[in-house]
Amino acid sequence: MARTLQSVVQSLESDKTKLQQKVQSLEQKLLENEKQHDIVYSSDEVTLGQHREEKASDGSQHTIDFLNSVIVDLQRKNQELTSKLERLAEASLNGNNVDQLNDYDSSSGTKTKKKPAPRVFCDICDCFDLHDTEDCPTQAQASESPLHSSFHGSRNAERPYCDICEVFGHWTNNCNDDETF
Repeated sequence: MARTLQSVVQSLESDKTKLQQKVQSLEQKLLENEKQHDIVYSSDEVTLGQHREEKASDGSQHTIDFLNSVIVDLQRKNQELTSKLERLAEASLNGNNVDQLNDYDSSSGTKTKKKPAPRVFCDICDCFDLHDTEDCPTQAQASESPLHSSFHGSRNAERPYCDICEVFGHWTNNCNDDETF
């Protein structure tokens, strides 16, 4: 039994030395790979940086194009408003009324008709141009004040009230229990 244990220990020690040698060789390979990776990585960084710059320049070019189109639109609107302001100032100096100027279409300079205001109609009376439905004189309005009570006694006098029937007119102790609901 001792011999078997010794043989097991020897085999384990030989396996241990083999594994240690393998670990050392793998560590050396790892160091070599890291050195090569650093060289490749530094060259990749350069190409990656160039790629990023190209993407950024493409994105910025789209942004520049969009902003330029916005600027052009704003300049066109500014020119239109400036010309309209000049026409208004010129018309006011000539003695024209501002209301007369509003009848003209701004783009073509031709006189346009304004739409007339909608006609007033009452649904209750079925008539035009007299009044609106909300303003109809025949519309009965309910009184907003509450109905008055029918009690005409003194405010300080105690009124008989029945808790069973929940009505005024008799006291609870005088209530006829047969009439209870």
